[in-house]
Amino acid sequence: MILSPAKINLYLQVVGKRDDGYHLLDSLCVFANKGDELSFTDNQETNEITLQIIGTYAHELKSLPIESNIIYKTAKMLQDHYAVGRGVHIILKKELPIASGVGGGSSNSATTMWELNKLWDLKISKKNLATLGQQMGADVSMCIYKQACYIAGVGEKVTLLEEFTPIQALMINPNQPCHTPQIFQHLHSQNHGKFSQLFEPKPTHITDITMLIDILKSTTNNLQPPAISQHPIIKEVLQSIANTNNCLFTRMSGSGATCFGIYKTQADTMQALSHIKESHPDWWVVDCMLA
Repeated sequence: MILSPAKINLYLQVVGKRDDGYHLLDSLCVFANKGDELSFTDNQETNEITLQIIGTYAHELKSLPIESNIIYKTAKMLQDHYAVGRGVHIILKKELPIASGVGGGSSNSATTMWELNKLWDLKISKKNLATLGQQMGADVSMCIYKQACYIAGVGEKVTLLEEFTPIQALMINPNQPCHTPQIFQHLHSQNHGKFSQLFEPKPTHITDITMLIDILKSTTNNLQPPAISQHPIIKEVLQSIANTNNCLFTRMSGSGATCFGIYKTQADTMQALSHIKESHPDWWVVDCMLA
């Protein structure tokens, strides 16, 4: 199966709001070597698109109609746009929590576009895939590239870093979904219409962990306070990570509730993983590399 990686917002600053209500963002995003998994089997006998969902979090998606799933919608969009006369059978192994702030659906959409582009021999360039992906959601564009990047606009403006040294990390979710519209709504009641400043200048080479931590200490996730006020358990997650030995930095990703901890060594990461899993066996706790 093909990895559909989790996306982590190392920082996420809300810097404005468009007239149509969408928020303008400034964020540094990286991708994990863990996530959901997908497989694609060509169907040349019919143009039917079928989707089978398995995995730890499959039950939360199985009850919904297939037409509402972003993977199905992405495949149908490509099939219609390019008049593809074939179908596909897709299997999703759902291992990322739902509504967890790690871009699971967007990453699934991007992976579907990548793989059907190859399977159906559509010959779409990466740049055009990223543009097409915006039809599925603003985050899909960055997930097409699957590498460290700054994002701007509503998420559709992607600037790739020229160099980013991979980092050891934990991703932790208390198995409590956070719904993005409610978090943004609560943000406005807390900040009284004020927005963050852009982080500048943006280095395109982040070559060591000390440099990265300095950047993160100079930035924030504006959605973390409203998410905590809606879901106080996020504060407990952040504190649990911060209390582990040799944790260099911790923060919430996206609109939550997934939080991450950064470590210098794999040994430190695995020790923290063991400690938090033992203390909170009901939480989703995963070690990963971010790049």
